[in-house]
Amino acid sequence: LLHCLLIYSGNDAASAIAEYVGGTTENFVEMMNDRAKALGCTGTHFTNPTGLHSDNHYSTARDMAILAKYAMQKPDFAAIVKNYAVQLGQTNKHDDLWQYSTNKMLLTSSPYYYAPVVGIKTGSTDEAGRCVISQAEDSGYHYFCVVMGSPVTAAEPYQNFIETRQLYRW
Repeated sequence: LLHCLLIYSGNDAASAIAEYVGGTTENFVEMMNDRAKALGCTGTHFTNPTGLHSDNHYSTARDMAILAKYAMQKPDFAAIVKNYAVQLGQTNKHDDLWQYSTNKMLLTSSPYYYAPVVGIKTGSTDEAGRCVISQAEDSGYHYFCVVMGSPVTAAEPYQNFIETRQLYRW
């Protein structure tokens, strides 16, 4: 489920994990808010585990960076989010099921590929635009970048990756 959540952005996986860990989705969301507050996040309030739009579900770039830095200290999390794809194997509907990341900065054949990037996560809704939280490693340093609210246009649907790469190069 973690691979489906963190690589493929599976909202069904987010909901299943929330109910398993929290007993109920509501309890899990309360746990999310408590952890964010304990880590020093001051502009974040979660209303669901999926990140889907809700008027009372919000965060800031600063808080997302705090959460990303915390999460990347967890070896299992860091090992998952660096992958572009995960092979889930055989299911009742697929002989060999693969799920692919929405983070095109990890795909070597993508025009958005950027070798120093080692993860982390994308997210997008009509209201929020395209967002990406990433970590890059270079010369022994770890850099975090949070790009939120990138527009989607016919000319450039993935401005979030372009802006991220430009910020890292800067």
